[in-house]
Amino acid sequence: MSRKSTLTRSDRLLEPVRTVRRRKSAACTQNAPTRGKRMLFMKKDVIIEIRGVYRQEGDEDEIELFTTGSYYKRNGNYFIAYDESEATGFEGTRTLLKVESNDRVTLSRSGASKSQLIIERGVRHQCHYDTGYGAMTIGVSGDRIVSHLDDNGGRLEFAYSLDVNTLLASENAVYINVREQPQ
Repeated sequence: MSRKSTLTRSDRLLEPVRTVRRRKSAACTQNAPTRGKRMLFMKKDVIIEIRGVYRQEGDEDEIELFTTGSYYKRNGNYFIAYDESEATGFEGTRTLLKVESNDRVTLSRSGASKSQLIIERGVRHQCHYDTGYGAMTIGVSGDRIVSHLDDNGGRLEFAYSLDVNTLLASENAVYINVREQPQ
């Protein structure tokens, strides 16, 4: 069924340049177009273990959280998403971690508490931080990022310090394990 001989020049302008074939699957989500291409990525339900160690003015505090969330890879970056609980002090907040290899982690919170922290090794970023009592701009300096994440989950560790007006507020280390939920 060749149509090229029957199309006029104006018909050819209306003809699609490329047809994209889409697979339908419950486990796939369609991403927004990237440079004209549609991409599919696997979104997995996962169990997330988080341990945070926070040092402030000589005191050390440790928080452990076990929760469920989602995990996916898009454009070469891994994403970990979960809902915060009362135990973390951010109840009603959704947290999204974007992991860009061993160089950069972006922690974004939305909902009851809104903030975005960019942790990049050896770089200080000015970031928006909502404490729940009010918002402020803080300095975030990345000290260490180690990612052992792959398409099935894995481990992520990062350490950073927070400062307010260049005065050290806290030193923080976060250890995260991600694994698929049993079916």
